Amino acid sequence: MKKVFKVGVIVLILGVILLGIGFFNNGNKAVYFENNRPAIFHSHTKTISTNKAFERIDISASTANVIVREGKKYQITYSGISKHTPAVTVHNNVASIRQNWWLSACL
Repeated sequence: MKKVFKVGVIVLILGVILLGIGFFNNGNKAVYFENNRPAIFHSHTKTISTNKAFERIDISASTANVIVREGKKYQITYSGISKHTPAVTVHNNVASIRQNWWLSACL
């Protein structure tokens, strides 16, 4: 029985050491596949609109997670893994966000 506890303590100590190494090397990183090759997820955030006022939003994108927040200025920000940002136009108080079908296939 003492042998099992000794092995358990050794495994626990090794686990804590490996946990510390992983923590100091930025831990678990999200991975996605680009052209059937794994790549580490680096989020790109980019402001893609001018500060023109708009009242409605028209989105044409096959894959989109949209978050609308109240604020003091008008701004559209894109955050994702692809560097290809959607096109944004503001016309007649309508913000139109367009993403080409081939851009969504890259995601």
